[in-house]
Amino acid sequence: MSLFNAPATIHLIKIHFAIFFIFTSLYYAVDFNKHFECSRDLYSSFTPIYFSAVVHSSLGFGDCTPKTLLGRRLVTFHTMVSFVLTMLVLGSWRFNHRHTT
Repeated sequence: MSLFNAPATIHLIKIHFAIFFIFTSLYYAVDFNKHFECSRDLYSSFTPIYFSAVVHSSLGFGDCTPKTLLGRRLVTFHTMVSFVLTMLVLGSWRFNHRHTT
């Protein structure tokens, strides 16, 4: 049995990636350098992608942080949405795994 062969799980994973790209686009749209501060020389066109991946995976290295209210709200919402989606993917996989074996 494949790890993610259930249609519901695959659909949730697609939504997960879509949300990642939506938030990455939002970080580009809000002028990342104005609303976020990085401790290293990370200011490049890659920085919003890197930051979005760190927030989306709930790692939170701390090298980039929001410095405005808008930045904090975006990060908070991004973290909540990605956490809920991760739990849905894991729950869907677990449900499908338990009922097909």
